[in-house]
Amino acid sequence: MIMAEAFRGLLALEPFDIAMDAEALRSHPEAAPFSWDVSEKRNIVAFREVGVATNHQDDVEWHEHARATRSLEREHTIAAALEEAADPQGFVSAFLEPPLHSGAYGSGMGTLYTAVYKPGSGSVEYRWPGVAWEHSFGHFREGGRTIRLLESTAV
Repeated sequence: MIMAEAFRGLLALEPFDIAMDAEALRSHPEAAPFSWDVSEKRNIVAFREVGVATNHQDDVEWHEHARATRSLEREHTIAAALEEAADPQGFVSAFLEPPLHSGAYGSGMGTLYTAVYKPGSGSVEYRWPGVAWEHSFGHFREGGRTIRLLESTAV
């Protein structure tokens, strides 16, 4: 309870109470052995419900970089998507379309993937246009994914 209240008081973070799963902990390949009962133990995690970062905080200090990355346009698109999206999936979908998704790989400015973190369920989903790959603490499977990145002709 102390940690949950501390998280709520720090930057308005929303705490989640997560039950510890002894089987999942022991089955991890890098797990340290333990013999105590964790069935009644809980972990508190906290995250910000929606967090969006930009390449600048107040004023643009490096105008050439802002133009090259379309930083201001992307910031405005994110703000509009937050207001217009009817649900979280609609908001996430905006990141798979220009200008938030960039195909400018030749200049080193292309989008590699979009990550959707879901702390409440202990999972993450990596997205590319037309492809999604989900991992979770409860059902993690080691693996790899090959994605072909196509250079966009869009400015």
